[in-house]
Parts: sequence; C-alpha cells; structure tokens
Amino acid sequence: MQRLTSTSPSGWRRVVPWFGVGAAVIAALTVFVASLVAPDTATWWVIALAIGGLAAGVALEYLAGRGLERWERRRHLAVAVERLQARTPRGLATLLSPHRAGEVGLPLLGRDEELADLVAWCTGPGTAFRLITGPGGIGKTRLADELQLGLRAAGQGWQCLFLSTAEAAHAGAVATLRERAGDRPVLVIVDYAENRPGLGTLLADAFADTGRLRVLMLARQPGDWWDRLTSTPGGLGDALHAGYRYRDLPDVEAAPQAVVDAAANAFATYLGVLPVPHVRLDDDPPFRVLDLTTIALVAVLDAYKNPGRSTAVDLVSIGQVFTELLRHEADQYWQATARETGVDDALTIAMRRVLVAAVALLGAADQATTQALAARVLDTFADQAHADPVAAARWLRRTYPSGDDAGHWVEPITPDRVAEHLVVEILTVTPRPTGRRVTALLEQLSDDQAVQAMTVLSRAATDPARDRDQRTAIRVLADHLAAHLPAHQPSLDKVLAAVPQPSETMAPTAVYLAQAQLDLLESTNDPDPEQIANATHVLGRRLHGLGRLNEAMPALERAVNTYDRLVQDDAARYEPALAAALNDFGTTVAELGQHDHALAVVQRAVKIWEQLAQADTERHEPGLAIALSTLSIRLSTLRRMDLAVAASQRAVDTFQRLARADPDRYEHWHAAVLASHGVRLGMQKRLDDALAVAQQAVDLYGRLARIHPDRYEPGYARALNSLGSRLAALGRMDTAVSATMRAVEIRERLAASGPERHGPALADTLDGLGALYARNDQMHKARAAAQRAVDLYQQFTPSDPGRHEPGQARALYNLGNYLWALNRPDDAASVAERSVAIRERLAPNNRARSNPDHHHEMMLARTLDSLSAWYQELGRVDSAVPPLERAADLYQQLASHDPAHYQADHERVQALLEQLRYDNG
Repeated sequence: MQRLTSTSPSGWRRVVPWFGVGAAVIAALTVFVASLVAPDTATWWVIALAIGGLAAGVALEYLAGRGLERWERRRHLAVAVERLQARTPRGLATLLSPHRAGEVGLPLLGRDEELADLVAWCTGPGTAFRLITGPGGIGKTRLADELQLGLRAAGQGWQCLFLSTAEAAHAGAVATLRERAGDRPVLVIVDYAENRPGLGTLLADAFADTGRLRVLMLARQPGDWWDRLTSTPGGLGDALHAGYRYRDLPDVEAAPQAVVDAAANAFATYLGVLPVPHVRLDDDPPFRVLDLTTIALVAVLDAYKNPGRSTAVDLVSIGQVFTELLRHEADQYWQATARETGVDDALTIAMRRVLVAAVALLGAADQATTQALAARVLDTFADQAHADPVAAARWLRRTYPSGDDAGHWVEPITPDRVAEHLVVEILTVTPRPTGRRVTALLEQLSDDQAVQAMTVLSRAATDPARDRDQRTAIRVLADHLAAHLPAHQPSLDKVLAAVPQPSETMAPTAVYLAQAQLDLLESTNDPDPEQIANATHVLGRRLHGLGRLNEAMPALERAVNTYDRLVQDDAARYEPALAAALNDFGTTVAELGQHDHALAVVQRAVKIWEQLAQADTERHEPGLAIALSTLSIRLSTLRRMDLAVAASQRAVDTFQRLARADPDRYEHWHAAVLASHGVRLGMQKRLDDALAVAQQAVDLYGRLARIHPDRYEPGYARALNSLGSRLAALGRMDTAVSATMRAVEIRERLAASGPERHGPALADTLDGLGALYARNDQMHKARAAAQRAVDLYQQFTPSDPGRHEPGQARALYNLGNYLWALNRPDDAASVAERSVAIRERLAPNNRARSNPDHHHEMMLARTLDSLSAWYQELGRVDSAVPPLERAADLYQQLASHDPAHYQADHERVQALLEQLRYDNG
C-alpha cells in the first residue's frame, strides 16, 4: 500500500482571523451594564455575568465563523467550477492529455536521451520508419508530441501531423500529405498503430515517397500485426524491421517525487490553486508517468473542493486514483454540462457513467450511431422513463466534442487508462458476464465496435497494474464478446488482430478467435491455401500455449503439410514459414512423447534455417538459433548429450552476440536459450558451468518479468526451477529450496487463472520441491509437496493420459518413499502399487516408439524393486516375489542395451530373488 498525502495551511482561521476579539467585546459590555444596575455589594453577580458574557461571545463568534466559512467555501467552489469550465472545455481528465501539456505547463522530465535520438532519426539518414512500444501511461504520445513541437520550432519547415483514424484509413493519405507539404520534410505520427486497419497501405505509400518523410508509430506492444507488416516482401518489411529496436520505452529517469512535484505545481498554477498542495509519496513503486501526473492532479482538484484543508488519502492501487479523478469529473464537469444541455434531471450519475464508458468501449462514429448507443445504454436502466437518447447523445457531444476530421462524433474520455478503468468498473459489477448491461455493450456489434471493444478489453486485461483476478474477470468479458461475433471473415480477422500476442491473460480468447477464423475459411468454396496454412499455424501455436497439445498437433501438422505444397511453387516466399511451423510441430510432438518423430521434424527445420541463414544471415540467424535450441532438447531427451550441448551452445552464442548489439530486441531469447542450455550442461554433469548459466537466465528473466509479467513470468518460473536443480546438484540445498519455492509461487498464480496451461508445470515443480525437502530430511514437507503434485497430476491425467501419466507415476513413486520414511509402510506400498500400474501401461508404448532411453522400463524396474522390499518389511513375503521377478526381467532387458548402467542392478536383484526363494523353501 502507498500513502499519498497532500497538505496546505488550515482554512477557517483565515476566514475569521479576529478569533477572541468579539468575545472579549461582548464580555466587557456585559460587565459595564451590570456595574451600572447592580448594587455595590453584588460583586459576585457582576463576575458571573462577565463569565456568561464571555461564554456567549465565544459561542456566537464560533457560530458566525462557521457560517462565514461555509459561505466562503460555497463561493470558492462556485468560482472554481466556473474557472474549471473555462479552462477545461473537454473535462478535467483532459488536463492529463499529452497534447495539452504545453498549455498546462507540464514539463517533460527524464526524456532527453529518447527525444534527442528521435530528432537524430528525423534529421539524419536511415529508415523512414520507427516504432515505439510501451504500456499505457508510459509517455509514448507525450514524447511524440514533444518531438513534433521541437521540429516545428527548429525552423526547417517540418510539417508534422498526428494522423487521425479516418486519415490513416484513407488510401491516399500520404499523397495528400506530400501535396500539402511540397518539398518540405514531413513527420507522420500514427498513435495506436496496432489498431489501424489501413496502416499497411499507408506504410507502402510512405516507402514509395521520394521526399524526406518519417513515420513514427506508437503501440502498446508488437504482436501478430507487426509480424505481418515486417514480413511484407519488396523491401518494406526490412525497412520496418530496421525501425524497431524490440524494446519498450523505459520509465522516465526522473525521480517519481520530482515528477509529482512538477505536475502539482503546473496544475495548481494553471487552475489558480494557492498555495500549491504538497503531495508526498511514502513508497516508491514502479510508477508510470501517467500514474504520477494523475496523483498530482487529484491532489490539486481536492484542494479546490477543500480549500486550505490538509488531506491524507490511503491508496490501495493506482485504480483508486483513477476512481477519484472520475469522481471529480462527474461531480464538477459532467454536472455542469448536464445543466447546460438540460438533462441534469433526466440523466442520473449512473447513466452518465455508463454512457461515457460505452463511448470509450464502442466508439461514437456519428450522430446516428451515438443516439443508437445511448438508447441501448438507457434501456438497461429501470428508471429511464424520462431519459431521451437524443438528449443523451447531445450531452455526450457537448461533454466530449470531437473534430469533424477525427473519425468520430464524440471523443472518448482520455487518457486511455482512465477510460479503460471506467469501462472495467461498469462491466465488472457482477462476477459473471451476464445481465442487460453486458448484453447491451458486448453483443450485436458492428465490425468497428467489436474491434474497439476487444482493443479496450485487451489493454485493460494486460495492464500490469491490475491483479490476476481482475485480469481474468476482464478476459471473461472478452470471451463473451468473441462468442457473440458474427461469422464474418473480416470481422474475425480484425478482432483477432486486436488481441495482443504473446499474452498469458488473453491466450484463451485468441484461441477461440483463431478457431473461428479457421472454421470460416474452411466453409468457403475455394479456400486460399496460404490463408489456411497461416490460420492453422496460428491456431496450433496458440493451442500449444494453452497446453492443449492433442489439439495443437493436428493443426500444426496440417500447417506443415500445406506449407510443403506451397514451397514447391515459391520456395523463397514460404520456406521461412515452413521452418517455423516445423519447429513448433516438433516441439508439440515431443511433448506428446513421440521423441524419434520429433527429432526428425526439428532436424528438418534446422536444415532449412541453415540454408536460409547462409543466403541472408541477418534476417534468418535468429530463427536458426531458436531451432538449434529446440534440437538440443530433442537430442538430450534421446541421451545424445554431446550433440545436444553443442547445438544449445550454438544457440546461446548466437543470441549472446545479438543481445550484446541490441539487448532489448534479443534479451528474452537469450534468457530462454540460456535456461535450456543450463539443463543440458547439468545433464552432462558440468555442474559449475550449468549453475552459472542458470543464474544468468534467472537474472535476465527476472528483469523482464518485472516489466511485463503477462509475457515473461512463465519463462521466469522455468528458469528458477532449473536454477533450483542446479543448486541441488552442487549440494547447496537451502538456496535450491528457496529458488524452487519462488518458482512454485509464480506457477501457483499462473495456474489459478490458467490451470490447463500451468497446472502440470506446477505439479512438476512441486514434485521437485518434495525431492529437495527429502534431501534435507524434511519428510513431512516432502510428503505434502508430493501429495499436492499427485493430486494435480490426477486432475489432468484423464483428459491427456499420454502426457501426464509419466509425471503422475514419478510423483507416486516419490510419495511412497516419503511415506515409508515417515513410518507409514502400508500407505507407501499402496502408493507404489499405483505407480507400478501406470508404468506397466507406459512401458509397452515406450518400446513401440523404439525410444532408446528405455526410461519407463527403468522407472518401472526401480519401483518394483522398492515395492518388493517394502512387502518384505511388512512381512508379506509371498507378495514380494512377483514384483522382484518382474524387476529382474526388466533389468536384464535394460542391461542388454546398456550393461554399464544396468548390469549391476540386474545381478543385485537376481541375487535378492534367489535368496528370497531360498528363504521361502
């Protein structure tokens, strides 16, 4: 929790500075009159009257002072509202707009380096394109606005334009700009680039422009939309690729307290608040610029309503700050515009909130659309008898007017995160997406409304400031929207493009839309094979991310087969897509236990990437490195460790070099291949090297996960789990337990919102944690962790036994050992019997795949060996013989393939069996 404190001098003494004078005068008059009329002997009476007069004077003065204070406060508030209306014609929240920063006097702090870099890009040689990404409120638009102001002030004739939605969709936008600018240089700023349907055409026209033209794109994150643009043939894709550094805009370098102080001073000066309230941040969490300026603005607005009063507010989250800002907006600005338009009695505060939220969620393109939207909203209120949709639309237009060229009739409330906060508040009042309000705002939408709604919900769901429960609740709303889209290809394409990728939170929504997109493509008479290949690859990849491997495999296999046919006609165009699909397909096949098949698939992917990288190293080297890391995993599974380590080392070397040159672009890949390489080194018994690599991976992932938990927490958990194993191998048990516990905590959170995706990984980690506890002789903790792992595996095994039964068998075996150590032999034997039953089913499948590691046979032999020993300890000698005979047969088979590892076990078990038979006569 953080505490925001705003202080200023006390107020009512300023209203009545003569406190005590009036009381003294009344007391003196009372004594004077009493002395004239009272006898000389009644001194006590005179004294009593004096005291009473003094008390009456104090009471009268206090009451008069309170009345004067209330009058002064009402007069001040009335003046404040008039001043606010005059200075904020589009609402209080617009004071936070980056486009009003110059008017308000907000200084740009901590962005000197980024601004200088952008100026050099505009004025120097190089690519015409630049993409800046970062979460909402980080300062992207403010930086771009400062750039255009600086270029205009430089006096070199720059023509700068923030492109509206309507202009970006206009096919001749660049030609129009060039005609207007002539030979002068042009800067085009495209905000919300990820949601501009006409962006590809505009960029192609800009690429063909022969003058000095720079296009600056702003987006919250890259994703499929950016991948599609950078894969454009003919040079445009390469130019775009070179214009993005694959990093988000960092937080400002200025101290948070300095940003708040500067913002509070600017707002107070602009609005005429004196003295300027001082805002103190007791904590220093990772604030974004918008968070800090909003805190300052709320403090200044509080000073309006409470002149001179000291205030202190506990802030649970930045969401509470946004709620306070919206309360000021409603109490002062909305109320004033409602009176002006004559709807103050007809539209309640609740109606106004939902109307403003509806515009932010769905947009208001024109007057007719706005009136229809207002009617839809008002129909959800039982007390709407006097509410007129035409009047409501008129109020919206007056409250948030928009320019005629902006592409909409009413401007959504800004900033974006404030609008998203309002939308979430009005849609998550109930825990489930039911009711008239959700139906009215998320069903029967036009294409544009559906895209706008998915964009707003996706941004809200991936905001790092929200906790996981809030994100899940918002994603459920997005699922509701997706489920009610019409079966219309352009609509599905646009809405799917609005879902960020990668995103842990929004992955289920993306899968639903990807499946709907493929279904619709297949329903056409003559589907385009390239579209089918892309759609099946996207669907398979996203199903894999959700842990739905049995569904992902056929989709990815179909993508590979389709790309195979396309490569026959145009290898240069389709081979990169084929290689990427092969890599994903091989990973999925391996996770389903088909290791030989997976190795062949991934080897083919590596071969294609090798050929592509020879022809164009810079473009295809990252794809080759990713495939090499995948190949390393497949080789190590088949115990071909020298080749596995060599492949992963090549991947690490490649990404280390790329990340050194451009860390923000390649650091996450570097972290991923390092984590994998550490496992391979550990399997090769290079323990010190493995630990160093694993620690480096944890450090990299930790930094990435703090900035973007929605993207990188799964990788961070994997790296921590691997680090725990590496520490344990070196005997550093306390730190190994600590690292593994951190992995468990992260996976607990992930599994809470995505059990199918993250539950099995949580079970694996718990099983490993139990083994660490056992090595520390903490058997009760070991048993508890192993029992949780068994319960989780049992939960997932029925839906996918081939994938989850091996883990369940392992966890049962470990649990049996812990129960035996805790002197619970009957329970231990019972658990071991369950493990044996699973292993007996797995072993034939293992042999059928000709898997040379014989892992299941080896584990079955060990489990039978232990079970036989436990039966003997329990005095069940007759029960001990059959499992030991089975173990002897298995060890004999294993020794025939690998005598170095299994011959000694075979001889030991055979001797035990003979002794057991002898003892039994």
